[in-house]
Amino acid sequence: MTMQLRKHQREVAAVIDGIIAGSPIKTIIVNATPGSGKSLIPLIAGRLVTAGKADRLAWVCPRLSLPEQIQSDPPSCALRSDARRHMKNI
Repeated sequence: MTMQLRKHQREVAAVIDGIIAGSPIKTIIVNATPGSGKSLIPLIAGRLVTAGKADRLAWVCPRLSLPEQIQSDPPSCALRSDARRHMKNI
């Protein structure tokens, strides 16, 4: 099953791809409305850690339940191991 990314998720994925390819971007800030799928962004950005372009990621959440939710029930089973691996680095 392939997950369809929303526009802002695709844009973040494109920025991540650019950074992996050598873009000098150092900071990514996503400002999106509630329910827009922001919780998937750390999983997309986790590719930076896998590619050796980042040591860790910061995910700022208004409450602790969001990072706990993504660790226990990520949007896709295919992302489950990535979520756990990247969340350990934070």
